[in-house]
Amino acid sequence: MTDFFTPADLALLHTYANEPHDGSPGHALAERQLLAGVWAKTVYWAEQLAGDGFEAQVRKSAIRRAGTVTNAAGQKRMNRVFKHFTWARLYRPGHEAFKIFFTIGVDGLRQELVWKLDCQHDGTGALDKRLVRRFQEFVAHQAPQVAWQAIPAAQLKRHDWDTVVQASQQFIQVQTHVYDQALDYVWQGRRPEEDKLARICWNTHDWQTPSGPEGKSQAAGSHESDAFGGFGGEEWLFDFSRLWKGYHYAFLQPLNTDSDVYGGRVMNIRLFTRNADTGEYFYVGRIRQAEILTDQQVTQSRAHADAQGWLDGMRHELRAAGSAGTFDPKMFGRGPFNLRFKPEQVERPATPDGLVRIEDISTWTDSQRYVLFDDVSPDETYTPSWQRNAPPVAPQVVLNPRTKRGATARARHVQARSIELRALHEQVQSRLIKHLRQQFPGEEVVKEALIKPFNSYIDAVRRPASGRDVFYEVKVLPTLKACIREALGQLLEYACWPDQVLSREWVVVSYHPATAESTRYLNKLRAEFNLPVEYLQIPLT
Repeated sequence: MTDFFTPADLALLHTYANEPHDGSPGHALAERQLLAGVWAKTVYWAEQLAGDGFEAQVRKSAIRRAGTVTNAAGQKRMNRVFKHFTWARLYRPGHEAFKIFFTIGVDGLRQELVWKLDCQHDGTGALDKRLVRRFQEFVAHQAPQVAWQAIPAAQLKRHDWDTVVQASQQFIQVQTHVYDQALDYVWQGRRPEEDKLARICWNTHDWQTPSGPEGKSQAAGSHESDAFGGFGGEEWLFDFSRLWKGYHYAFLQPLNTDSDVYGGRVMNIRLFTRNADTGEYFYVGRIRQAEILTDQQVTQSRAHADAQGWLDGMRHELRAAGSAGTFDPKMFGRGPFNLRFKPEQVERPATPDGLVRIEDISTWTDSQRYVLFDDVSPDETYTPSWQRNAPPVAPQVVLNPRTKRGATARARHVQARSIELRALHEQVQSRLIKHLRQQFPGEEVVKEALIKPFNSYIDAVRRPASGRDVFYEVKVLPTLKACIREALGQLLEYACWPDQVLSREWVVVSYHPATAESTRYLNKLRAEFNLPVEYLQIPLT
């Protein structure tokens, strides 16, 4: 049996903690002593805890890298320092990629034996900083008891292997459910090997056909720029008119590699995009169980598409959209397709244009490059495991204005394929708020109120003294008929989905003057169907 820890072991680790390793014989001796002492004992400790549903991992090294240093001659070399700790990880089999684990070891700065629940918050392969914050939030609010258990050097004489192994083993057994909750809370039900995040090109035709240069990135080197291809390979991502054996063959730039590194894997890929004209980011949807093509499948799919005339059709669609580039399969790395999925595997937001604006892209990713990321984006529908048996949250209207948008106009395609200009929408919406505050002094009037827990936003809400909210939905489509058609469905959903009554007064708002037909139509809806809907014109001048 390996000897137990001694105060001298901890004192030696403390002496050299974070000191530069200069390669001298004295430092080489200290390194050997640390490896044979506290490190070997940490390995033995971990071996006693392995099994019973957990496996141990120890990276035995007394030295860590700490950047580079330059000597007097101007030569650079790797800076090596003594670690101030030893540690071993314990996690469930197959959970290494989650980077959340129980850890045991020695803290040389405090001179303590330590065990706790932790995550890999720094170093090579560290957990994403957003996930580190979630982990810290979880421990602070849900499980502070797992943060730090310790035996100081002064108390080592009271312990031996039996007592320390028993105490740390019992800690792991008792807190295993907390470990499971931490994984669930931090990753929100996702698996790092399978759940990915990818940026796609901007498109105003719902990614069914190319939409031309509008909103495309013109950054130097961008494949979307006019100087290169002038379009993105994702222009046809949701074009389900060309299926082969039930599968849609598509292309994602983040999967565009020269090698078959992802081939054969199955992933859930969450998609986001950026309108370069306005700087806005949007969540587009998710493809569940997308199959990444192997080299053989790439070749087969290209040959089939060519034989069916699909590639010629795609070239024609690019020309029709006024693209500066031409469709050349050679520009797509391994080929024009690199994944396949069935149409029913696609999830899109239940919004009129199938998009949800991302208010703060930094909560999703720090990089906007076209690469494949682990999906650490916030999931508004996620419920922590310890709250899943709680009564459902009653829907409520939150009078909390969302982040203001810029006034830059952008084309916004809705279900009817009409175009709504954001700048015009903002103009009418702002005039509406001003009108309501003048018309109803003393009543609360809010722009873009939130309906929780559905995260739906209403263009305006007026709350009179009675507390009975009045919902206003602004539309600036080309015709009043189109405005009423689009607004009515949203008002019904906001007020009644799934079985609630949040408002009994609904108002469609636009700049169009009311017509005799629109008046008769709304009168009919009120009389025959008892729908409490009105129309309000907000003139532009």
